[in-house]
Amino acid sequence: MYGTIVPGEDPFDSPDFNAVDYINERFPAEQSLHLLDEVLEEMRVKLSLVENETQQLVRQLAINSQVTSGESEQRVRAITRDIRQLDTGKRNLTTSINTLNHLQMLTEGVDKIRSMMAARQYGELAPLLQGVLNVMQHLSRYTHIPQVKQLSDQVLQNQKELEQQILADFRSSTASLATPRSIMELVV
Repeated sequence: MYGTIVPGEDPFDSPDFNAVDYINERFPAEQSLHLLDEVLEEMRVKLSLVENETQQLVRQLAINSQVTSGESEQRVRAITRDIRQLDTGKRNLTTSINTLNHLQMLTEGVDKIRSMMAARQYGELAPLLQGVLNVMQHLSRYTHIPQVKQLSDQVLQNQKELEQQILADFRSSTASLATPRSIMELVV
């Protein structure tokens, strides 16, 4: 009874769960990122189920505490094993949810940066770019994944293009100003 609470085939139950492999499996290409919200919701539901199962196990342990000592010890071990398995699943789910949230923020940030650059909305773009760079730091250990690497490269490319665009805009706006001699005439 106690060893069957969480199926052993669930990848989140594995103590050597690898979030990168899981994410690569769920999102094999950038085009599959549109499913991100659905996967996040699915993971939130799983996390809720894991928390409920843990609470049930703890309650069951309290109820069974009146059983004979040998039987009780055996049940405690089984319940403890199940709780550890649930904790591992919860930790792995939480890691995956956080990573997917960061990936979603990066994806949306890249798109917003491009549109704000096109509209030359520099004031709003600066904090967005800083936020995207912060998200990139969280995902830095995943840059060996082609999709994350591609998004990271796009951010860096956008940053370079933005710098060039701002300088070009600055130069064109200062070129239209009066020459230094006529400025002096205005001051005097």
